Amino acid sequence: MVTAYRAEPVKLKRKAQTDHAAPKPRSKRSRRAERAARVFDHIPAGDAAVPISGSDLCALAGLTLNQVQNGVEELRDQHPDLPLVSSTKGYIFTTEMAAVAAYRGARAKSAHTTIRRLWDGTIKPYISQPGFNRNEARQTTKEFERVIEDLADILA
Repeated sequence: MVTAYRAEPVKLKRKAQTDHAAPKPRSKRSRRAERAARVFDHIPAGDAAVPISGSDLCALAGLTLNQVQNGVEELRDQHPDLPLVSSTKGYIFTTEMAAVAAYRGARAKSAHTTIRRLWDGTIKPYISQPGFNRNEARQTTKEFERVIEDLADILA
């Protein structure tokens, strides 16, 4: 003979409420700004200075490589006029305009390649699918290819 088992309801105890509120989570933007501030002080400046490597910057700023890169990105986003140059040798602030121009030219060519590949490999095949408005596809193709061509002319 099997008897039915009936469990008694379990009452959960609540944790004691505290008077202080939980700390507000920081936004991604504020973390990036904090990392930028920590990185900024350690990047050498001047034409005679030696670039600092990413790993050395990590050690000095107490950040991971990804966090250092985020900080550098934030510096570039918020202060595009700063002559911050990076290469395989590391990061440096320089007043040598040839180095700044070479860096910005290389970044522009890299961005052009990314945009061209985005168009050729993703957007163009997507708008060529059946069901996409032909007039919109034709107009988008014309405009996008014109932008890519104009960028190529500027960078040549």
